[in-house]
Amino acid sequence: MAHERCEQCGTLTPPWDTIHCGSGDGRYELLCSLCFNARIAESTGFTDFESVRLDPIRMADCSGESHQFHFQIRLLGDAVALDAF
Repeated sequence: MAHERCEQCGTLTPPWDTIHCGSGDGRYELLCSLCFNARIAESTGFTDFESVRLDPIRMADCSGESHQFHFQIRLLGDAVALDAF
């Protein structure tokens, strides 16, 4: 799996943990979820928001096939989204 570089912190990040974030000047930046959450927290005043990365889990489906799930937490103003990939 190819990793992408966060344009804010420079960290190589798997594609499922990146966000294309638009700015006021019409530009888009590729941010890791930690940088995205920090930016949203700053702009909305939720300065006490603690962004975390959850470890992936592996689960078997009903036929016994194993699947690995990765998680992404995003601050969305006054809500938090948790996605599994």
